[in-house]
Amino acid sequence: MENTNLMEKNRTMHLLLQKAANDVADFAYTAEHLQAMLSSAVYIVDKQGKLLAYRDDSQNCAFDFDEVKNGKLSEESMSFIYRYTQSTGNIAHDGRYLMIMPINNMGERIGTVVYSRSKKGFDSEEIILGEYGAAISAVQLLRMINRKAETEARKKN
Repeated sequence: MENTNLMEKNRTMHLLLQKAANDVADFAYTAEHLQAMLSSAVYIVDKQGKLLAYRDDSQNCAFDFDEVKNGKLSEESMSFIYRYTQSTGNIAHDGRYLMIMPINNMGERIGTVVYSRSKKGFDSEEIILGEYGAAISAVQLLRMINRKAETEARKKN
């Protein structure tokens, strides 16, 4: 990856992070930009396996079509994802290369970002960008969790 290209992608990531910190969680917007930046499928998944957002195509799809269509990953897929407790790149799985980026908060896993591509693995710069993308998703996920908690607290009062 060329340095100027990396700088442009880093700037785009920074703008996504600023948007995530200031706006309501827009996982679809984030997934769209991550897909374009990394030329891969992107899945943002909560801890129960609900797909908060995804961008994929038939070539790079990491999960079964029915799972994606239903918006929830199977127990088998979640079990596979949860085997990875640290950010891991270039996992060979069903003819594809995966990056699995867990999202943790205070020692508890609250979600995962999965990147998938079929033709070539991810280089070190792409893995760094993937981690940056997971950090952006983490900010969004934490904002969503906090808003739910605030809403529930208001209902009790």
